[in-house]
Amino acid sequence: MPKFRTAYDRDLVEGITFDEPSMAQQHFKDECDVNNILRKYESTGLVTHVANGTPSYGDFSSVLEFQQAQNILIEAQDAFEALPASLRKRFDNDPAVMLEFIENPDNREEAEKLGLVNKQSLEAGKVAGSVGSAGLPGQLSNGSIGDSSKVEPPREGSEQLPT
Repeated sequence: MPKFRTAYDRDLVEGITFDEPSMAQQHFKDECDVNNILRKYESTGLVTHVANGTPSYGDFSSVLEFQQAQNILIEAQDAFEALPASLRKRFDNDPAVMLEFIENPDNREEAEKLGLVNKQSLEAGKVAGSVGSAGLPGQLSNGSIGDSSKVEPPREGSEQLPT
């Protein structure tokens, strides 16, 4: 006689067998047991199993907001992508490599030849402190990126402060 399946019938499941040794570190089992953690909490009133870090306090009011920092990164990436493909390839398509190249004083002449820095503006020591057309601090008045060591920090009450 055929057997009908119902919602109450259970299938026999073989299950999974593991032949390799366990990678779990069993010597931490007492530290991870919730009963032991709560027992320590009841006696001391402290939760000691969490990461012990040193809190740091400071005045971070001059630090950019996260969204502002992200926008600056996007504008910098867009400015780099606006460069000719051959020039980007010279720097492995990485803006950080280009920035490192520009910051090295030994590369000044080559940077001038590539058009990354303006010779006249750098000789006069005038680097625009305000945000350039591509939104990058330290851009020269013609829009190219200048020596970041010559960029003056924004003064309080000036238009150069982040908005």
